[in-house]
Amino acid sequence: YHPKWSYEILMRNRHLRPCAEIALGHHRSYDGREGYPLSYDNCHSRYRILIDILSICDSMDAATDAFGRNYTRGKTFEKVFREFEANKGTRYNPEIIDFIRSDEALFAQLKEITSKEARGDFYYHIYRKYR
Repeated sequence: YHPKWSYEILMRNRHLRPCAEIALGHHRSYDGREGYPLSYDNCHSRYRILIDILSICDSMDAATDAFGRNYTRGKTFEKVFREFEANKGTRYNPEIIDFIRSDEALFAQLKEITSKEARGDFYYHIYRKYR
C-alpha cells in the first residue's frame, strides 16, 4: 500500500502535490502491465521519466540492501544490473538502463554506493547519530 499512502500524504501539501503521482506510479512496470496499484496508468503520466527513475532507484536500493531487509540477502550491483538489462523495455525504462551502462563514471559510482561496505558504513553512521 505504500505507493497509495505516499500519494495521499503528498497530496496534503500543495508544494509536494507534483511528487504524489511519482510516488503512486513507482511500483508499476515500464510497460504498464505489472505492478501496483493496478488502477494507475503510469504510461500516460506527464511525470513518466521521473516515475521510471524512481522505480529503478527503489529497485536498486531494495535489491542491493544487505542490512535493512531481513527477508532477503542483498545482491551485488553487477547482478542487479544484469537483471535490469534483462528486463529493460518491460519492467524498466530502456533509455535509463542504457544511459547508466554507457556512463562509466556513473556505473562505477552506483556500484560503490550500493556495495555492502558503503551501505554498512551508512547504517553505522545513522545508528550512531540517532541512537
